[in-house]
Amino acid sequence: MLEMITGDKLPNPKATLNRLLREPRYDDLAMSPVQVRRIGAVIAVHPPKYYAVAMFLDDWMRCPGAFRAMSVYLVFVSSRDLDLFRAALACMNPHMPEVWTPIIAAEPFGGWPRPEGYGNQIIAAYKKFFGIAAMLDLRQEEYGLMLDSELSVYDFYAQAGTGKACDYNGAWSKLLARIEAMESDKRFPGARVNSKLSSYNFSTHTMDGRIYDKYLLEENAQFIRPNIKDENLCLASASCRRVQAQIDEVVWSWWTDLPWLNLVVVRRMLAGVKGFSEQDIKSWKDLARSLAFPRFEYVAYQMWCVLHEGFEIRDVTEITKEAKWGSYLEDPQPGSRLGELKPMWASAETVQRAEE
Repeated sequence: MLEMITGDKLPNPKATLNRLLREPRYDDLAMSPVQVRRIGAVIAVHPPKYYAVAMFLDDWMRCPGAFRAMSVYLVFVSSRDLDLFRAALACMNPHMPEVWTPIIAAEPFGGWPRPEGYGNQIIAAYKKFFGIAAMLDLRQEEYGLMLDSELSVYDFYAQAGTGKACDYNGAWSKLLARIEAMESDKRFPGARVNSKLSSYNFSTHTMDGRIYDKYLLEENAQFIRPNIKDENLCLASASCRRVQAQIDEVVWSWWTDLPWLNLVVVRRMLAGVKGFSEQDIKSWKDLARSLAFPRFEYVAYQMWCVLHEGFEIRDVTEITKEAKWGSYLEDPQPGSRLGELKPMWASAETVQRAEE
């Protein structure tokens, strides 16, 4: 059962319009005090996407199962951006209570990159990890989700929605159990990237999707293990060989399902990358400020899990067909059988294509 849709074009426009025209009414029981949630969703927010975040917050608060399953942390780069977002919410939905947690991402010790192109990707990665670091300092949740702004609750918009996923015993109430099941499986799904289905024109060169993704995989591997390319060190370790095989075969695993993180593992990872023990860390947010996080940052967590936590990448190319460059859930190939994987999210384009 899908829980989330991503993308700025939602399927089933009629249902979307009806939803937006309804008078905001938040379920009294959903808004009542809940026990400490074991999942926290971190969303990196920037001004062009305020409308998308506002819609997701509305979905979350109207969905008792989702509201009880996870906390929401919104990460901004400045108090000015936070104030602007609050002002936008007051115009869009003045009845919405602030039951989400705002986080101001402190400037990295190396300074902010220029907010364009490559720099924007670095900023987004940093904001997500800074939000996770803030959760580590708070020590409330056990799992984190690294999410983007354009999210929607599937059951509200898709034609196949049953209207029951948000019930207290619906699919959303099982979010924690599904994450725990994926963790117990110790596999992240991924698909090989085709070299002929997409290309990117940069200012000085052109790069196909396979080459681009290989570069990104190498960037994430370098973050968790700077000596990953040392063949003598890597050949002696089966887990290191698995990471290198993902790079060599260009098996893309970013956003192939909800990007969840076990926060205990994140502590080991962030401390390990810096060569510290966890006991040495007084502030995880300060530690985050000292790190240069890679783009498509969740791949770094996956690779750490393969390298140190006994995980592996499950190549599902036979089911999904080859990816163009990103997740096969964003733009699937004709003939792919995504339903067999039972993902917890899909892009709006994928859902719409399936419904047509």
